[in-house]
Amino acid sequence: MRARRFELVDDRGRVRMVLGTQSDNGAPGLLVSDSAGRPRIALHVSPEDAPAFDLLDESGAPRIHVALDTDGAPMLTLFGSTERATQAWLDHKRARRLRRQMAAPNAATVAAAA
Repeated sequence: MRARRFELVDDRGRVRMVLGTQSDNGAPGLLVSDSAGRPRIALHVSPEDAPAFDLLDESGAPRIHVALDTDGAPMLTLFGSTERATQAWLDHKRARRLRRQMAAPNAATVAAAA
């Protein structure tokens, strides 16, 4: 069996999981929804072949993002609530050591530490 999209439904016919590719770029992904049909987990590979997964809040906004950059460097991003969209992230890039940054809702860096 081949398809561009598969949907897994529960015994009430509600879609609980979708496996498919994005129509604009062909990037694959898996989306898992809660019992109310809200997306809560996303597993995907970017068009640049970088793998990632996201844990989503009830509104579908990402709260935790774990990824490998295109060069294989790991990255962890923690998002604040949608009302206060601050971010904290860890990455292990060019200097090959852990770097921590905090950003305000306007994306300005609030604090950085290596």
